[in-house]
Amino acid sequence: GTSRTSLSRGRHRGKESINRRSVVFHFTAQADQTLLTISSTDGRFGTTLDNVVVDFCEERVRLASTNATILNDSPSISIGRRNFLDSSPKTIYADWDIKDAESGIKEYAWAIGTVAGGQQLQAYTFVGLNEYAQSKDLVLKSGTSLFVSVVAWNKADVERVVRSRAFVVDFSPPVGGIVLDGDGSGDVDYQDTAVVSAEWSSFEDPESGIEVCNWAIGSSPGGYDIQDYVAVFPPRFNASNSGLSLTNGQRIYVSVECVNGAGLRTVAISDGVTLALVAPDSSTAVVTALPARSPAYDPLDGHTSDLTAVRLEWH
Repeated sequence: GTSRTSLSRGRHRGKESINRRSVVFHFTAQADQTLLTISSTDGRFGTTLDNVVVDFCEERVRLASTNATILNDSPSISIGRRNFLDSSPKTIYADWDIKDAESGIKEYAWAIGTVAGGQQLQAYTFVGLNEYAQSKDLVLKSGTSLFVSVVAWNKADVERVVRSRAFVVDFSPPVGGIVLDGDGSGDVDYQDTAVVSAEWSSFEDPESGIEVCNWAIGSSPGGYDIQDYVAVFPPRFNASNSGLSLTNGQRIYVSVECVNGAGLRTVAISDGVTLALVAPDSSTAVVTALPARSPAYDPLDGHTSDLTAVRLEWH
């Protein structure tokens, strides 16, 4: 719907001033009854309204026929650096798949807005029969929701409007990230098993959220020569691998790469864990009993005069 206001009132340098103007707002009602609030964004100014009119904006959505096939009712869109033809963060790329079984598609046009069906960033632009398009040099603000609309005309000049879901502009990778070696009981520096486990936390992305975390195991920090990156999806933030061929004394490191909804990523690396898979060799160990401290006379081997302590040495 639309709402029009036509009068604003305020004071300037001690004098009352009235500025009349007509304003059109577009909004989407979420229920049969919707509360519409219009106010000033500046506490120094008041607002007076007259002739407020609410009109219904009817959207034209028509199929070529009941047999028309729509393979994808929501065109996919990527924002930031995900699936881009151009890696610039000022570029939006969208693709879609709309079919007409009877007469076929004659032409497509697409638009970009900050509300569903809007054209605030780009008015409808014809792209011929291309099922993809990109728009460059846009003024985008991180955290803004964007929508893509596509109009398809068949050869009978009947149109179909398709809209994408909301996508959030996100120019920054996830923040934070801590990786701990071990099975969840805290970070360990040594372990007596060849099962490699890790958990991670503190990866956050307020704009588009964490989509997936990939974990790898290497013989050096950041390496993946022992295990290549494997995807782990939230809400799970831990993983383990018991099928590795490892050796006693080997030190290994776990890398975790978390990816946000815009395809940007942050990597964190554990401080490493050393494998102690074999018990120490005691076949040549020697344990010797020592005499009491400062005895009056040298005791015989295997004897002591200390009734409260036993002194030993080993090598």
